[in-house]
Amino acid sequence: MAGAVSAGAYTAGVIDFLFEALQDWEAAKKKEENLPAEEKKVPPHRVQIEVLGGASAGGITAALTALACFTGINPVDQPEDAKAKNFRPSNNMLFDAWVNLGAASNAPEGIFRMLDTADLKKAGGIPSLLNSLPIDEISDRALQHTNSTPKKPWPAFVAKDVEVLLTLCSLRGIPVGINFNSDNSSWIASPSHQMSIHKQYARFTPKTTINNPHRAIPFDRSEPETLQQLIDCAKATAAFPIGFQAREVTLSRNHVKHQFGTFYQFNEKTLDSIFESGTVPDPFEFTSIDGGALNNEPFGEIAAIMHERKIRDFALILVDPFPNFGGKPEKYKPLQFLRQLLFPIMGALRNQGMLKESDLREVGQEDELKANYKKNMIYPSRWTYNDKAQDWDKCGNALACGGLGGFSGILSRNFRLHDYFLGRQNCRNFLRSYFTIEYKTKPDATNHAIFQDWTPEMVNTYKVAWRESREGVVHLPIIPVLDFVREENEKKQAFTDDPEKREAALLEHARKSDFAFPTLQPSQLIALRKPLRRRMFKMAHKATNNWNLLIRWSFRALLFVMIPVLFAYLARRVINAVQKDLVDNGLVRKG
Repeated sequence: MAGAVSAGAYTAGVIDFLFEALQDWEAAKKKEENLPAEEKKVPPHRVQIEVLGGASAGGITAALTALACFTGINPVDQPEDAKAKNFRPSNNMLFDAWVNLGAASNAPEGIFRMLDTADLKKAGGIPSLLNSLPIDEISDRALQHTNSTPKKPWPAFVAKDVEVLLTLCSLRGIPVGINFNSDNSSWIASPSHQMSIHKQYARFTPKTTINNPHRAIPFDRSEPETLQQLIDCAKATAAFPIGFQAREVTLSRNHVKHQFGTFYQFNEKTLDSIFESGTVPDPFEFTSIDGGALNNEPFGEIAAIMHERKIRDFALILVDPFPNFGGKPEKYKPLQFLRQLLFPIMGALRNQGMLKESDLREVGQEDELKANYKKNMIYPSRWTYNDKAQDWDKCGNALACGGLGGFSGILSRNFRLHDYFLGRQNCRNFLRSYFTIEYKTKPDATNHAIFQDWTPEMVNTYKVAWRESREGVVHLPIIPVLDFVREENEKKQAFTDDPEKREAALLEHARKSDFAFPTLQPSQLIALRKPLRRRMFKMAHKATNNWNLLIRWSFRALLFVMIPVLFAYLARRVINAVQKDLVDNGLVRKG
């Protein structure tokens, strides 16, 4: 699950539907477990989730999903019901955290809570541009829910020792060096090339009788402190630089050492030289910012964990609200002046820092780490029906939380709600049409082992008809979406003798999830000026805490004079810039 800021609401919707589909499938299989094989209607094979991993918003969703395995997830599948601001699902931490932002029904919208100045009342300096206390409230609410909700059986489709991987960006590097002394004793001091590693990882697993805390930190519902450590690391991976408060993390030295061996492929000698020299204390404490700053899509690390588990035949799903599909390179233009260099320099450094060299090396390898697993991506896609053209049009802007670099979701619950249900819709279509394996229909053909107990009726029912690319080959789903297929077949069978009515019925079926793109009124943005102006003033006031007494009070007196002028001007400029971005993304009504 990739980092996405407020578009984590989309990822949460994807997971909501994924669990719903898996729960429905397991229930249907259980009903048929005593039937003879030839009478079963539901595909009988098993699918199991082994690892949940993520960065930033994806890391929070991964942690919440792991906690939900203790309590279950009641899917939120009715958009009309969920539109009500006072809607609080009975048992769905994903919806509560991402759509409601963990707030009571009478609480102000997220942006007003994040512009509040309560965080500036603590001693010290300015923790972040936005108030991060609402994030603490969301995590506290999730922990309370986990501890107070009756425990349910562990989902059959989730491994009992499932692992949760969270990426972290440590501001305290771990020193590594390459010696250049060539065993020459004449050197007064041994020369070496010193570097530091800032990518960090925290791995967790439910507490069982077989645990290795060096590999993965055990957590259990009966031990609140272990759940707290999981949530603390989730908050650390989501500490967007400067925007949200940085977090303190403590990991054992052996835990860090194990991850370096797994993900960097360091041998024992190299690991010992790094961790046994005394330069890495135990425990290792560090300040962490957004895990997505250095590793926003940790799919390579997920694959490495699967290899560590000695699982070779698996599928990996990347949920990415902001995918980068590349494109044609722009025509090269020389950069001659300072004004042209600033942003290209920042972009080059970030792009190089995000480069997945180890994952690129894996492509095409012929050894045991050969990249032969099935890679898949769920990403935002929104289509609307054009009545005039009688065809579907793909929308250029799919996410309501995609404006302001992913921060627009904190402006409106309607934005987050839209993306949550878009995530559910995209996951449904992905499972039904794309998360498939080819199946050869010819007698005695060799097919994947998961299809060995499928009956011909199952193949005919669940095949993806429009993907029959060549004779004798169909595509069958890895995870059957029972309700979707059932309704699809009912519509087809109801009008078998009337093609026009059948097409109209299928169109109606498809348009059920075609909901309107949400927008804000310009007046709603203007209402942000006052709280923004107040936060700017409080931050400037806070910044003078350690100044000389005379200078401090002279400056604060000046601040009071500047409130009506400077801060009003700055707030207006900020809101104007916000409005322009939202207009460009179709999120503000014109006029």
